[in-house]
Amino acid sequence: IKSVIMKKDELLQNILVLLHQVKDDEARLDEIYNFLSDLIEDEEEEFIDIPEKFQLLVKNIAESIDVGEVCYINPDTLEVVEIPKELLDGGFWDGDESIWESELDKTSLWESKITVEPLRPQESYRIMELFTDNLSDPGFQNNLHIALGQKKPFAHFKNLIDNSVFRQEWFSFKQEYLERYVAGIFIENKLF
Repeated sequence: IKSVIMKKDELLQNILVLLHQVKDDEARLDEIYNFLSDLIEDEEEEFIDIPEKFQLLVKNIAESIDVGEVCYINPDTLEVVEIPKELLDGGFWDGDESIWESELDKTSLWESKITVEPLRPQESYRIMELFTDNLSDPGFQNNLHIALGQKKPFAHFKNLIDNSVFRQEWFSFKQEYLERYVAGIFIENKLF
């Protein structure tokens, strides 16, 4: 057996060729369907009921991490300090860093704190994949899959989304995902 490393598009094309070969055999198609259904886990996240007291806080923190800020939360007072991750990582900052230093100093006075960081690029990529996989428009879905397989997938995805009727749907999907992510951290830290 010849071992061949194939790209995602080549693999998909080869799978489609195989499916085409058995397209008239209902039993084999059923077998393939059942195999794939068992293989692929259902990735729907379970519903998290966020108490009303925390809803605005979770929403705001989700928005902050989406723009690259690290959020420090005082679990006793629910006070939040937001610092640009770029600044914490030692990146260039065009402005007065003393403002951020005094904000960060506040957190050292807290008895404890919860830190919520922006998603890593792999996690952000996963959100784009999930959104794409759940689209009801097969043509646009295919375009997004192609964009995600190219170099600079974030830029290609953004360009397609920004010029589509799915722009607002994307923003809502991403916000909901980020809110579940933040709520999960709150649950882990027994805030609710």
